Amino acid sequence: MRCILFLLTVMPFTVLCQSISIEGSIKYGKRPIEFANIYIESTLDGSSSDKNGFFSFTTEAKGEVILVISSLGYKTVEKKLLLQDEGIVLEIFLEEEENQLDEIVISAGTFEASEKKAGTIFKPIDIVSNAAAGADVFSALQTLPGVSNVGDQTGIFVRGGEATETRTFIDGAFVTNPFFNSVPEIPARGRFDPFLFQGTIFNTGGYSAEYGQALSSVILLNTQDLPKNDIFSFDLNIAGLGGSITRKLSERTSFSGKIGYTNLAALFDIVPQNREWVTFPNNVEGSFFLKHQNKNDGIFKTYIQYQNGRIGLELPNATDETGGSQLQNSNQNLFFNNSFDGFIGNNWKALFVGAISYDDEETTLENDIFGSKEFLAQSRITLKKDISSSFVLKAGGEFNVSEGTFSFNEESTTVKNALSAIYVESDFKKNRVISSRLGLRGEYNSILDAWNLAPRASISAKVGKSSSFSLAYGNFYQTPGPEVLREQIENLDYENSQHLILNYQFKSKDQALRIEGYIKDYSSLIRERTGEVFENTGFGYARGIDFFWKDEKSITNLTYWISYSYLDSKRFFEDYPVEATPTFVAEHTGNLIANYKIGNTIKLGTSYTYSSGRPYLNPNNSVFLGDRTPDFHNINFNGSLLTTLFGDLTIFYASLRNPLNFKQVFSYRYSDDGSSRTAVDPSSNWSFFVGMIINYN
Repeated sequence: MRCILFLLTVMPFTVLCQSISIEGSIKYGKRPIEFANIYIESTLDGSSSDKNGFFSFTTEAKGEVILVISSLGYKTVEKKLLLQDEGIVLEIFLEEEENQLDEIVISAGTFEASEKKAGTIFKPIDIVSNAAAGADVFSALQTLPGVSNVGDQTGIFVRGGEATETRTFIDGAFVTNPFFNSVPEIPARGRFDPFLFQGTIFNTGGYSAEYGQALSSVILLNTQDLPKNDIFSFDLNIAGLGGSITRKLSERTSFSGKIGYTNLAALFDIVPQNREWVTFPNNVEGSFFLKHQNKNDGIFKTYIQYQNGRIGLELPNATDETGGSQLQNSNQNLFFNNSFDGFIGNNWKALFVGAISYDDEETTLENDIFGSKEFLAQSRITLKKDISSSFVLKAGGEFNVSEGTFSFNEESTTVKNALSAIYVESDFKKNRVISSRLGLRGEYNSILDAWNLAPRASISAKVGKSSSFSLAYGNFYQTPGPEVLREQIENLDYENSQHLILNYQFKSKDQALRIEGYIKDYSSLIRERTGEVFENTGFGYARGIDFFWKDEKSITNLTYWISYSYLDSKRFFEDYPVEATPTFVAEHTGNLIANYKIGNTIKLGTSYTYSSGRPYLNPNNSVFLGDRTPDFHNINFNGSLLTTLFGDLTIFYASLRNPLNFKQVFSYRYSDDGSSRTAVDPSSNWSFFVGMIINYN
């Protein structure tokens, strides 16, 4: 559904059998604007401007319509036209987005995708349409620099950090479990529809004092605002089906609902599997979204999503890759979020958040039953005001209450906690050349009965119209995870990391270059001593360089980006006997993502991913984690066709994973005596996906 809305917003379309011609030119002053999008709102009719700024298309629409003209870096124009029998010739002048490209922006550690900001490197469609993503936000983020490719675990591993060191927020609310239920050695996809969001901010380090409890990274997802039209859409693919509806109750109020069912049985019957499935992965989900915009353009949002999934398989062992202990997993997840974002008086901009989440998971392994029930209630307030044109003040706080019950057969343990936090942050800009940000965050954790105080600071300086340097420092704390707290509470403290980041960025309207070096020091990491005694005596480091290049200019209709990461990281934590490079760290990681557009209806994509071998435990090697897996290679392809079916807007899409059948090994399983082993590989060597979305408008 939202895929359709988004494509209608950013892409022009062509339809045959037109009767009225619309043509003209798009300019900025005397300069023609190339690649501007021109289309009639709520139709498929439109075009794009050529190198002379000229455009031309025909339409069957009649009466009063709205012509939309948009181009990256310029203000969008909506022009009312009265279509009768004669053609129309127009000359349209666009204005630059105020302060967007010339404004100095602190970019250290941050990637942002937004349709509303002209100065961002990505648009939302860039994040989710790359061939490596499979329309999953989190899979797309794994192609950005700083993220390790860990193919046998669920989560985002950022700059030498574990997956638990990255937190996800939706409209300001923390999402306790953003992934579907998973089983050992098989990563899970994200729970949320990528077209639910209009913007994504991915912080790989040095993030704002507004957020905490993440040693490495935060992912900030912002949902769509009010829709423009009523829409019903139907999605049918090889793994399931679903439907969604959006209705505008008034100019300022709308609701939407979605239901879906997924079952991978048909796909797994076609694609040869490396696992013996007992219960094919399946999931039922439903969601509801209510939005209201007040007279001051503040927006209220209420979002609720429920999912129920099951999965089961025979766990491979060291002597039989397809047979072993039988595992069954079931999961229920509820996410409920209320938020308000807007002005409240005296030019204060406010964000109020109240959210509840619940996750119930049960895993059966042979005759043993493992269970977890986790509940979180949270509230957040953020106030922001432009004190002057060069000084912005932001302050706020949050209060979270959580309860988790963890069981093993008949035994259970309950962990209760309350987290309170306050923060203040100020932005100062001088002559649009230098910008600085100072922040301070304080937290109190009831289960640890301890405070922490975390300073954050960053500065950025422009060195040309399109280039800047940024420097960021931050102190970050995180409470030990439930796997520790359910065993021990006494004598524990926060885990800690400190980030130092130096960034260079070049950004024009159609090209971007980022080079970023960083140092991350860990302290007070959890160590497990003999007898299941935990203590904060662990330490570690991560240091590296990230490179990113994006180009939409060199080849017409082609958008591509290249990312590369070098990472040197070691830790002394958990039950490690010595300091060593963790199993989730790859020294070298690279990605090439390319998308090519043919006309206004066909889009093709490809991706290539490389990562050097990761450490694994070989009991026959006296050097702890001294062995490395083979290097990882993967190529993906995808494509989409925008057309009409029975008069309704329809998208056909397809993807192909690893068609060259690269051998991919993530680790090895060893027998108890170390004499035999089997490889930990993907659940299938290759795969494909096909489907269609029909939009009834």
